[in-house]
Amino acid sequence: MRAAAAAAAAAIACLAPTALCCEQVVCEEYNFVSQDEHNGDSFYFGECRLESGEIILIPDEESSRRYWSGDKLVLCLNRVQAPDVPRPKARSPDARPIWDTDPNIALAQVEKTVKVARRFPATRTLDTTEVRSVITMRLVYTDSAPACSRQCVIDGMWGGVSIYGGSVSGSVDSLVRSSSYGFTSWAQDRSEVVDVNMGVSISTVSGCPYSTEASKANQILLDLGIDVNAFIHKEYFLPNNFGTCGWAGLANVGCGFPGSNLNTGRCWSYIKDSFPTTRAHEFGHNLGLLHGGEGTYDYGDNTAVMGVARDWKGFAAPARWQIGWMPDVAVAEWPETATIVTLRALSTHPDNLGQNQYLAASADCDQCSSFGITGGYLFASFRDSSGYDRDLGTAATNKVHIHILRAYSYPYGRGTERLALLGADETFFNSRSGHAVKVCFIVAGDSARIAVASGPAATTNVAYRCAGTSAPPLPPNAPAPKSPPPRPAGQICEEDCRYSSDGDCDDGGEGAEYAACGWGKDCIDCGGRYDETLISPPSPPPPPPP
Repeated sequence: MRAAAAAAAAAIACLAPTALCCEQVVCEEYNFVSQDEHNGDSFYFGECRLESGEIILIPDEESSRRYWSGDKLVLCLNRVQAPDVPRPKARSPDARPIWDTDPNIALAQVEKTVKVARRFPATRTLDTTEVRSVITMRLVYTDSAPACSRQCVIDGMWGGVSIYGGSVSGSVDSLVRSSSYGFTSWAQDRSEVVDVNMGVSISTVSGCPYSTEASKANQILLDLGIDVNAFIHKEYFLPNNFGTCGWAGLANVGCGFPGSNLNTGRCWSYIKDSFPTTRAHEFGHNLGLLHGGEGTYDYGDNTAVMGVARDWKGFAAPARWQIGWMPDVAVAEWPETATIVTLRALSTHPDNLGQNQYLAASADCDQCSSFGITGGYLFASFRDSSGYDRDLGTAATNKVHIHILRAYSYPYGRGTERLALLGADETFFNSRSGHAVKVCFIVAGDSARIAVASGPAATTNVAYRCAGTSAPPLPPNAPAPKSPPPRPAGQICEEDCRYSSDGDCDDGGEGAEYAACGWGKDCIDCGGRYDETLISPPSPPPPPPP
């Protein structure tokens, strides 16, 4: 009642032109959340939990990324309705954010950050290994239960499970141990798997009340003497017919970065299928990773755990490096001068690398662009058919994988995009940045020798470097281009939109398809905007003759 009264008072105050048109709330706990669809689409949003237990979602991704999972916040919010929320770009028509499936979900946009209390500062150490705990809860209703049985849950986490009849018999714990080179693991003797008898029919679940039902399950277990917040990770398995929730998985992001202080009760995930790789994917979000994409699909990279495919495979090289599993000494520089790099299979432990051998080659790439984000790091790595990569398939094994790790800031990644799979004598060239890589040869099941370079003659230089010769000198530089003509008076054209040159006008002005950027900041797609106040008035007429 108090929350409703406060919202009503804020709405009345907004009628006054001079009033601060927002509602001040205290988020007792904030989380940045990833919603993962079955088809390779995703949505990211913020979750503000009030002291009353009410959940307010912040659907704008950029606003949501300002805060860390676990923060306590004082925010000034404006409530919004689902039809008024701009649809994120590059999503398929049938993908629906959670607020489109439940009219009871409260939504708001952030107008002002009043106060941030960062409960979990960014302190990290990767000097010692870390052992995590998890409580996995199966929410069992009187007439519906999760598809994954209790034994299925245990086997998927610590036993041996084959997927689609593949050759890998694996588990989530073993996969993470392998991809982290032994740094991160989940201990079975510190964890619990429990069935929670909800005591009601699944028909009582209306909308998509994931958090409400989880709170009920937490209380049921607390009454039985089990404190779910005594575990680092909380994992909730839901029946497939759980309300209107259409997603495959849901998790808070960056709650337990590897090497950070692993406070209990912070990380959570929701699972609606039986695949252990879905669980590994959602745990990846907890660790700070976003999706592994390909083309227009945010998590369409089938060679990455953070992609959509359910088969067993290891985490991609840039993901391992981003969260600290892959040490810097195992990553070769990708210089401008053509250089030979020997890549061992990604499954090789860093301690077993020989002299001048690496797990990846990487280059800063300020001009790279991926999924509307400019900047990041190019990565080249070699994947063979050993370990968890045995089921990758012939198209991806014994190949050099080229990824971009999008520019990001701690504690959240921005995800990766797979750009190419290269066999022997094949070349990749990024025309925006001028980076090139050529595969000189591959020793199947062991290593690849590549040549990397950047600059105007990069493709020529890597070809000569693979052949063991030097490239001929470059021709003289072309004359400098003429300066562009001055802009018309009053034209605004700042061109710093992250969706620049994608064919859609994104500045929210007249004729725009989206409002993802400021007015006048997407002039390639929208054309120049004009500010009348910047146009000099015409000169006054000359005075009449005396």
